[in-house]
Amino acid sequence: MKSIHLGQSVQLLRAHILRPFSVLADFLYPPACSVCGVSTSGHRGLCAKCWSGIRFIERPYCEVLGVPFSHDLGAGILSAEAIANPPS
Repeated sequence: MKSIHLGQSVQLLRAHILRPFSVLADFLYPPACSVCGVSTSGHRGLCAKCWSGIRFIERPYCEVLGVPFSHDLGAGILSAEAIANPPS
Protein backbone atom coordinates (compact mmCIF):
# COMPACT_ATOMS: atom_id res chain seq x y z
CA MET A 1 0.00 0.00 0.00
CA LYS A 2 2.84 2.40 0.83
CA SER A 3 4.54 1.72 -2.52
CA ILE A 4 1.42 2.92 -4.34
CA HIS A 5 1.40 6.20 -2.42
CA LEU A 6 5.16 6.58 -2.90
CA GLY A 7 4.79 6.03 -6.65
CA GLN A 8 2.05 8.63 -6.86
CA SER A 9 4.14 11.07 -4.82
CA VAL A 10 7.11 10.60 -7.15
CA GLN A 11 4.92 11.18 -10.20
CA LEU A 12 3.45 14.33 -8.65
CA LEU A 13 6.89 15.64 -7.72
CA ARG A 14 8.21 14.88 -11.20
CA ALA A 15 5.25 16.73 -12.76
CA HIS A 16 5.94 19.83 -10.63
CA ILE A 17 9.66 19.76 -11.38
CA LEU A 18 9.17 19.33 -15.14
CA ARG A 19 6.36 21.89 -15.48
CA PRO A 20 8.67 24.94 -15.94
CA PHE A 21 10.60 23.10 -18.66
CA SER A 22 7.34 22.21 -20.40
CA VAL A 23 6.24 25.86 -20.35
CA LEU A 24 9.63 26.92 -21.74
CA ALA A 25 9.41 24.30 -24.50
CA ASP A 26 5.90 25.53 -25.41
CA PHE A 27 7.25 29.07 -25.62
CA LEU A 28 10.20 28.12 -27.82
CA TYR A 29 8.31 25.54 -29.89
CA PRO A 30 4.60 26.42 -29.77
CA PRO A 31 2.11 23.64 -30.51
CA ALA A 32 1.38 23.46 -34.23
CA CYS A 33 -0.42 21.22 -36.69
CA SER A 34 1.82 18.34 -37.74
CA VAL A 35 0.76 18.77 -41.39
CA CYS A 36 0.41 22.48 -42.16
CA GLY A 37 2.00 24.22 -39.15
CA VAL A 38 -1.06 26.21 -38.02
CA SER A 39 -1.21 26.83 -34.25
CA THR A 40 -3.05 24.15 -32.28
CA SER A 41 -3.94 23.62 -28.64
CA GLY A 42 -1.52 20.74 -28.15
CA HIS A 43 1.62 19.14 -29.54
CA ARG A 44 1.45 16.28 -32.04
CA GLY A 45 -2.04 17.25 -33.14
CA LEU A 46 -3.83 18.38 -36.27
CA CYS A 47 -5.83 21.49 -37.02
CA ALA A 48 -9.52 21.13 -37.90
CA LYS A 49 -8.89 21.56 -41.64
CA CYS A 50 -6.22 18.84 -41.78
CA TRP A 51 -8.23 16.52 -39.51
CA SER A 52 -11.28 16.81 -41.77
CA GLY A 53 -9.11 15.97 -44.79
CA ILE A 54 -7.91 12.64 -43.38
CA ARG A 55 -9.16 9.68 -45.35
CA PHE A 56 -9.44 6.68 -43.05
CA ILE A 57 -9.10 3.19 -44.45
CA GLU A 58 -12.52 1.67 -44.95
CA ARG A 59 -13.91 -1.06 -47.14
CA PRO A 60 -13.02 -2.05 -49.77
CA TYR A 61 -9.46 -2.97 -48.78
CA CYS A 62 -7.06 -5.91 -49.05
CA GLU A 63 -7.95 -8.43 -46.38
CA VAL A 64 -4.26 -9.31 -45.87
CA LEU A 65 -2.37 -5.98 -45.99
CA GLY A 66 -5.16 -3.47 -45.42
CA VAL A 67 -4.32 -1.53 -48.60
CA PRO A 68 -7.41 0.41 -49.72
CA PHE A 69 -8.89 -0.12 -53.20
CA SER A 70 -10.37 2.70 -55.26
CA HIS A 71 -13.54 0.69 -55.90
CA ASP A 72 -15.16 -2.51 -54.68
CA LEU A 73 -13.90 -5.62 -56.46
CA GLY A 74 -15.91 -8.09 -54.42
CA ALA A 75 -15.44 -9.98 -51.18
CA GLY A 76 -12.06 -11.52 -50.35
CA ILE A 77 -10.09 -9.64 -53.01
CA LEU A 78 -6.34 -9.35 -52.35
CA SER A 79 -3.91 -6.69 -53.47
CA ALA A 80 -1.20 -7.57 -56.01
CA GLU A 81 1.46 -7.14 -53.32
CA ALA A 82 -0.32 -9.57 -50.98
CA ILE A 83 -0.48 -12.15 -53.78
CA ALA A 84 3.15 -11.66 -54.88
CA ASN A 85 4.67 -11.46 -51.35
CA PRO A 86 2.23 -12.89 -48.81
CA PRO A 87 3.18 -12.27 -45.19
CA SER A 88 4.19 -15.27 -43.12
